[in-house]
Amino acid sequence: MSIDLHRERAYYLAHQDTLAQLYGGQFVVIKGDVVLGTYDDAAWAAPQTRKRYEGGAFLVEKVAVAGSRGASFAAR
Repeated sequence: MSIDLHRERAYYLAHQDTLAQLYGGQFVVIKGDVVLGTYDDAAWAAPQTRKRYEGGAFLVEKVAVAGSRGASFAAR
């Protein structure tokens, strides 16, 4: 089963520069076109988001620091 996070990924890519300025090096949680939260540790991002927001999938993305690439994963 695949999780469709095209909208979330598109939002991240469209706002990558701003997110890097605000949250460089942190993990952001995105649902739709909203940043639900930021975390220093990816291990906390998904479980804490599930506690606060019910239903659906969301994207957890490590915000790249200027000049580097981030990492992402999906959670449900």
